[in-house]
Amino acid sequence: MNNEAVMNLKIFQFEQAAVVAFAPQIAHYPQPKSVSQTHQNINSFAGIFVIFMIIGFILGCLIGYRKNKKQRYNRKIEIIREVTNLDRFQKISDKESNMNPQITKQIEILEKIWNKSP
Repeated sequence: MNNEAVMNLKIFQFEQAAVVAFAPQIAHYPQPKSVSQTHQNINSFAGIFVIFMIIGFILGCLIGYRKNKKQRYNRKIEIIREVTNLDRFQKISDKESNMNPQITKQIEILEKIWNKSP
């Protein structure tokens, strides 16, 4: 045999060895899962989904609470301003009612003077 034939034979033997070495790995298929394993997986995913839903609900409530907390604070300040304005208005109206008799006397005096002068 010549050198070229020997080389081709060695390459052919090497390729067969490689195919034999890799063949079991290629032909290895995962075994089908049993029904109970499938149900366990579905139950696991459903449990995780429910947990995320609960966490999302709690976070949504917290965000809403903080938003409403700011609105309540602003509303409280507005109510306090209204009450102070009403108190001021009431004090002013009380002073005017106390001054009314004096003002009416002054008006009467001015009317008498006006009527006396020709």
